[in-house]
Amino acid sequence: ITEDFTLSFWARVTSADLGTVAAATELVKRAADIGGNQFKVELTATGSVVFMVGAKSVESDAIPANPSELYTWFQVTASLTGGALSLTVSYDELGNDVYVSVTTATAFAVADLPASTANVVAGSALNAVAFGIDDAVVTSGATAVLTADFDDLGAMAGISTHNPARAI
Repeated sequence: ITEDFTLSFWARVTSADLGTVAAATELVKRAADIGGNQFKVELTATGSVVFMVGAKSVESDAIPANPSELYTWFQVTASLTGGALSLTVSYDELGNDVYVSVTTATAFAVADLPASTANVVAGSALNAVAFGIDDAVVTSGATAVLTADFDDLGAMAGISTHNPARAI
């Protein structure tokens, strides 16, 4: 990825884990060639989603836990367009299968896209919380450069040292 891009995926966490963990959970990232990350999406300890490109970031409000389900599903759509970051997080706050979408964008920050030849990775061995991921898509320009439909109803990524992260 060397230009504007969009990353979209669905994630699932245990509802009781939202906003109750001690550290952030890496959802998806791609390391930069010279330190840091080209981009990263994480779920913070307070339950918000952060999208980072290089040194710039944008953060959503906290995702409320689904009140009627063991798991909370949410969709993340994050993009870099002309140096501006945009993050849309959709979630079912009432447990009625009606998703609310909230978009947060950088107003004046310009993000430079660091060079990267690394894989896009879901999860991390350092995650304290297990999560599921599905329907991951990365587009650059008008071209899909990565599609991953795990078709596993959110099988957990990053839950043990035996399978701590998945290249997608």
